[in-house]
This record gives sequence, C-alpha cells and structure tokens, in this order.
Amino acid sequence: MELKFRTKILQNGTMDAAYVEVPYDIKQLTGKGRWLVDAAFDGVPYRGQVVKMKTPFYLVGITKAIRKQIGKTFGDEVEVTLKDREEQKEKESPQSTESTEQRETVWTCPECGRSFKKKDQSHYCGKKPETIDEYIQAQDPKKQDDLNTIRVILRNALPEATEKISWSMPTYWKDHNIIHFAAQKSISACIQDRMPFSISKRI
Repeated sequence: MELKFRTKILQNGTMDAAYVEVPYDIKQLTGKGRWLVDAAFDGVPYRGQVVKMKTPFYLVGITKAIRKQIGKTFGDEVEVTLKDREEQKEKESPQSTESTEQRETVWTCPECGRSFKKKDQSHYCGKKPETIDEYIQAQDPKKQDDLNTIRVILRNALPEATEKISWSMPTYWKDHNIIHFAAQKSISACIQDRMPFSISKRI
C-alpha cells in the first residue's frame, strides 16, 4: 500500500520536534494500530512508523535532519509519501531460521532454563517470592545480612510505605513503587523518578 498527500509540518508542543498528520484511518486500511513505513518528505527518504500518540489522528515524525535537508520548518507544507516497509523478500530456509534463533538466544541459564540475549544475564531463578522474607531467604547466605540491614533502613525511613514484591524484587510502595532493592551480582537499589523530595531526604 502507498499513500501520497500534502500537509503542514506541525510542532510537538514547544519542543524542537515535528510531525505531520496522516489524513487516513490507518487501522481501517491496514487492520493494525501501527503501520511500519518507508516514508519520504519532499523526496527525502525516512524509515518510521505511523501511530496515534494519544491523539485523535495518526501521525508520523519528521526529524530535524530531514527538515534541514528539505529546507522547511514548522508550518511549511511538505509532500509526504508513505508505503509498506520493505521486508526481506527471500523466505528463510529452515537452516537460516535456526541460525536466527541461535543468534537471538545467546545464553540459557543452567539453573532455571530461561533463555536470554545477553550472556550471564542477571535474573531471578526459581519460584517467584511472595514476601520479602522469602526473597531474602532465597539469596546467598553471605548477602542476607546486608539485605536485612537495607530492609531495616528502609522501614525506618519509610514507615508509611507498604512492603511488597514487585518485578520479583523487594519493594516499598505508597500510591506507587517508591524504591526496589535486589541481590544480583551485587546488592543494588532502584529509586523511582516520582519519589517525593521529602522521602528521598530520609533515605
């Protein structure tokens, strides 16, 4: 499928980012909510996707580099061409398919049998814990004292928060996840971006 139309370059809020509105119902045309395309703006090629971004219409982004190349900016009219993204035309043989799968699966954990693209990927083996006590008891005994110490510190700093397991990690929650901690190759903590300053000072 190929679509051609002329439209104005629109600015994304106050950012130096731009897009064009696509005057078609892409889901009705393609049966999908997202359309991967080979696009062109005034003949300059671009590989992207047509989507709704919490908007009532479909749109496709137009990069700063392309705007500079075609000499146009916000409010200028541009000719847009959209067509199905070119995919590999030759069908993969069973041998090449197997090779692709092997490339995608780099390492399989010998303990739990899960496969990952990254060798020695940090992850939680075995049954997912339901409580923080279960999580700590399942860790290396050499790390358990440190984990319990972190737990005491967080309990004292966040008395109003609820303890829970989220993403297979010990978590402190109040209206949203505040902080996680975990034992992988080393013990680490992950603080959420939405943590209020008043809470972060206590930690």
